[in-house]
Amino acid sequence: MENALAIFGHEVVKDSKNYVIAKQCLHAANYKMGPDRFAIEAGISKARAQEILGTYYARYPELQAWHARTREAILQVGKLITPLGRERIFYHARAEVLLTGSLSGESWRNAIAYIPQATVPDVLNQGMLRTWAELDYLWLHHQGHDSCLVSVPYDRLGECCERLVANLAIPIPMGFATLVIPTEIAWGRYWHPMVKWQGERDATPLLAGYETHVAEEMTYEHVAAEMA
Repeated sequence: MENALAIFGHEVVKDSKNYVIAKQCLHAANYKMGPDRFAIEAGISKARAQEILGTYYARYPELQAWHARTREAILQVGKLITPLGRERIFYHARAEVLLTGSLSGESWRNAIAYIPQATVPDVLNQGMLRTWAELDYLWLHHQGHDSCLVSVPYDRLGECCERLVANLAIPIPMGFATLVIPTEIAWGRYWHPMVKWQGERDATPLLAGYETHVAEEMTYEHVAAEMA
């Protein structure tokens, strides 16, 4: 919402067309997508895409400085290291530089994506495994890059959620600052739909209300609207 306000100069309604365009702009600008591709993905003209990207870069000039630092790191040493210590050597990019003396746009974009795209699952994996080691009743089922699915007894809901929140609060050094990614948790008997966890300790007395919620959400109309 904040970025939509910065881009369009006025507040927008959540999930409106401008809201969606603002979200698409974040991804496009952060990962150095050009106006041609952004225009296609957002369903807008190239001129409008250039204007929106220009506004976003003006709002956050540090982004282009980060892009330039990433490119220089690939040109000079051919590798990047995430804030949590994972190292990647960019062999293809190094070969380009050695053979042609330059770095392609595709290799540059791949390098830009590496640290943010690698750091998020590293945080998630560490938090998941710490919680799994602490709670002998917890089952790990799925890791989805920035989300995970676990199962626990109904009466251990609160304990599990509290430990997940604590274990996922991993400090990420970012220059002179430290970033901690916020954690959101939802619970349910099924993977979908779930409800937001709001500090409940035991899910047992909530199951009847949850099943009512499921019946309301899993109607043909709701499912069709979500898939549209």
